[in-house]
Amino acid sequence: MSSSIHTPPDSTKSLLRWAQVATLSGLAMFVLAFGYFTYASLTDPTFFDVQLVDLFEDPNITGPFTNLERFTAVVLMLIEDSTGILALWASFRLFTEYRRGNIFTLTAAARLRFIGWMVVLLTPIDMVVETFGTALYTHWAQPGKVNISISFEDVHVFALVFGLVIVVVGHVMYQAIAISDENSAFV
Repeated sequence: MSSSIHTPPDSTKSLLRWAQVATLSGLAMFVLAFGYFTYASLTDPTFFDVQLVDLFEDPNITGPFTNLERFTAVVLMLIEDSTGILALWASFRLFTEYRRGNIFTLTAAARLRFIGWMVVLLTPIDMVVETFGTALYTHWAQPGKVNISISFEDVHVFALVFGLVIVVVGHVMYQAIAISDENSAFV
């Protein structure tokens, strides 16, 4: 029911507490890693260049890179990471509401679907960013030449399938809550 509160058992509350800690830890790691990466890049530009060369694993991309090329890399990385960060934040909010007893709500179901779609989007975003980044950086390293690399890995399949499972469960939960609310309105 969308408006009622269901108190989860203590074992579930404990699990939800750990889930909250895990999502906050993930968010903190992203922020700290990005902060360190930014600091190291500003104080030592060769640090950033080495990271870019390692990222693309292409012998033609060697650096040193211009500020525009470094900025473009940051934007590409943020596009991909922001999807994961949004999913982590939505997960934290979902776990928080579950601990408060707001389990069978339309908001919880909608949030679950959002998390599922973010997980699904990780695959095409990763593929597009990697393909575009490799093409762009090989062109910058060797003007007139472009290397396009498209990869579809097992992790991509897992993200697609598990993300869709989460989306479907969210839809089923949403419909069940809506039907329950309709039935309650008739009583």
